[in-house]
Amino acid sequence: MGLFGRGTKRGDEPGHAAMALADGESAVGRHAAASGASHPATAQHMLATGSPAVKATVESVAFTGSVVGDDPVVDLVVRLASGPRKPVRLRTVVPRITVPRPGEAVLLVAAPEPGAYLYAGLSL
Repeated sequence: MGLFGRGTKRGDEPGHAAMALADGESAVGRHAAASGASHPATAQHMLATGSPAVKATVESVAFTGSVVGDDPVVDLVVRLASGPRKPVRLRTVVPRITVPRPGEAVLLVAAPEPGAYLYAGLSL
């Protein structure tokens, strides 16, 4: 019996997580396996694994009204500096203090899905 009359469930005992990790089980892997979720690739992960960044120019920014933490979700329309010159549309979370403005250069990373891009931040 737990403190204050509440019973403990399996997995809530002290040391259970440490024992599971010692057995080679990861907490993230265990959660993903239980929920059936797969973790999407992030722009930072793609850059770290060697995916090339592509420069683009922001044509328009529209706030969706949603926020993640304190950061807004925006719809961006950008034009790639090289390759196909057609506009690329994407919805992404951007840091509140570095929301891109029309005319600014940004970096994109090609997403695993064909023709899709991930926002990687402002270009220097």
